[in-house]
Amino acid sequence: MESEKVRLFKKKVDIALRISKDDLRRRKNDAPGESTIEQLEETIIPEMEKLLKMDYDNLPPAKDRYLVSFAYAFRVWEWSMVNTTRLFDLLVELNREYKEL
Repeated sequence: MESEKVRLFKKKVDIALRISKDDLRRRKNDAPGESTIEQLEETIIPEMEKLLKMDYDNLPPAKDRYLVSFAYAFRVWEWSMVNTTRLFDLLVELNREYKEL
């Protein structure tokens, strides 16, 4: 049975996944935004889907747990830390909480 912490984490992951899919739909309709189709399709959406399906009883050590999506958004894609999006804020929260599970 899942712990309350894992259940709440997965709820946030589901929200991030829904936001990502909505952003993807908007990007494909030429709506501007910080995320790109490639970032959403190749990194963020697959990672969120993986987090929803994974076995939380066998997690790697906390020091080895991080979200690739957060690392890329922060260091590679250089998403704004001043005018953050809801997706970026969720990735920050999820990255922190993943280490605390």
